[in-house]
Amino acid sequence: MSTSVKNSVVLATPGTTSHRTAEENLGLGYLARMLRDRGINVVVIDAWLEGLSPRQLADRITEVDDLLWYGFACYGFNSTQAIETTNLVKQKLTSVPAVVGGFGPTFQTQYFLESGFDYVVRGEAELTVLALTDRLQGKDVDSVPGAAYHVDGRVKHDRPAIWSADLDSYPFPCRDYTTTALQRGSAAHISTARGCNAHCLFCSINAFQTKASAPRWRSRSIESIVAELVELQALGARHIKVVDDSFIEPPRDGEWCTRFADAIEANGLDLTMWTYLRADRVDEHILSELKRAGFQSYFVGVENFSQRVLDRWSKPATVEQNHEALRLLRKLDYVVQGGMILFDSETVLDELEENYEAYRQYPWLVTKGAFTELYAAEGTPWTKILNRRTDNEPLPLVGQNYVYSVRDEAARAVYDAMKRWHVAHQPSYDKAIDPLAAPKAINREQMRSFEPALQRLRELDLDFMRKALDLARREPSSAALLEMEAEEEARTAPVFAAVDAEVDVLYQDLKLVYDADPNPFLIKPAPVGASS
Repeated sequence: MSTSVKNSVVLATPGTTSHRTAEENLGLGYLARMLRDRGINVVVIDAWLEGLSPRQLADRITEVDDLLWYGFACYGFNSTQAIETTNLVKQKLTSVPAVVGGFGPTFQTQYFLESGFDYVVRGEAELTVLALTDRLQGKDVDSVPGAAYHVDGRVKHDRPAIWSADLDSYPFPCRDYTTTALQRGSAAHISTARGCNAHCLFCSINAFQTKASAPRWRSRSIESIVAELVELQALGARHIKVVDDSFIEPPRDGEWCTRFADAIEANGLDLTMWTYLRADRVDEHILSELKRAGFQSYFVGVENFSQRVLDRWSKPATVEQNHEALRLLRKLDYVVQGGMILFDSETVLDELEENYEAYRQYPWLVTKGAFTELYAAEGTPWTKILNRRTDNEPLPLVGQNYVYSVRDEAARAVYDAMKRWHVAHQPSYDKAIDPLAAPKAINREQMRSFEPALQRLRELDLDFMRKALDLARREPSSAALLEMEAEEEARTAPVFAAVDAEVDVLYQDLKLVYDADPNPFLIKPAPVGASS
């Protein structure tokens, strides 16, 4: 009988129920590189990019010889697919451990262990998977930092993971699926920093960072970033999505941006880039230098135009800073997607009015319609606050978010009406915004070709919002709102159809792929008349 040590690992992204089209998983690329540098045979399978079902993914996993363990990256709405795949694999490979990591497993460890996984990785996984591999190969390892697993029927949490403060110490990620992503017209991904220095109560990033002792925000050097960009350009990438949670944090400043742009030019890079920015971290010099470096589009976390709301969420930015950031971004001709949150449990009409007036000031700001709500995600301070307000009755959990009610009656009436409207038109919003939000491998002018459609959709939403606000002040009854909704649906149906047709033509002309699912984050609104 062979006594050889197993030396193969499968790292998989399950198929994902998402309103966005598939993108490469950079996290698994980092894990694959760490393991391959140790001599491990790593097979990466991206079922999202390949369009594989759980059965097809399970078959691919079980075909791998000499399998030591297999693992899944879970986020958003692919947990069900990961669990189903694991159960299928275990029918054939009963003794090979199943591992899972990501935001969902980090905050719902017990659930994932009870669902069939043998190990849950909590937080960043680079060093955890090395220790886990050593243990499973029989090496003398007393613990697996960052891992949770069952021991004698109880969940054991090993000591917290160790996250390196020096991101340059990590090798560049493997790029098994970058070519596939590029062939689908998607941008290549790069990570230049991890974390965020803000303390927003609703943010899962902050909660995720509590799983280890490390600086809240960590950066790679300019030399390291540019070296990887050179490699990506050599692979054929011209459009880059910088997946940092917050691209500009101290010590990155205007001088850093100048040196970064200089390095881009010195290396002959010709790239267009997209990333996430905080409104309170930018000024004209920073934005000008980033444009010289190749940035053409941003997702900016404005969130809300009411100072009372920003304070409620512990947002560090002020309303004035939000307006100033948008002014500068417009001046420098950037394509800007606004990260907006309109409703939470404490919303009142005056706050909605403040946002309505601000929305009207920025018709060029890319948003997915007007309706948005604060997600009460597992593990966040905001969710803990909400649960403390429910008199020990836990809020219902749907997916990875808790469901709550808007407490103010008039604001709740507007919420219900706007959500029903948004759900009815969600496919139009999602398809129109996907080339900018995903983002796709298109230039600024091609991005801007979607703006007229997005602006018309937003205008329709704001007209509806105005009517809902006026009705809620006069007569916040279900009957009155439903009558108004029916009238607006009939009036705007031809406009929505025309916008959809225009977007379809743009997809055909630009040869873009759209194979997304209905938005899983939109929890169906309560029936009219139901108690909130």
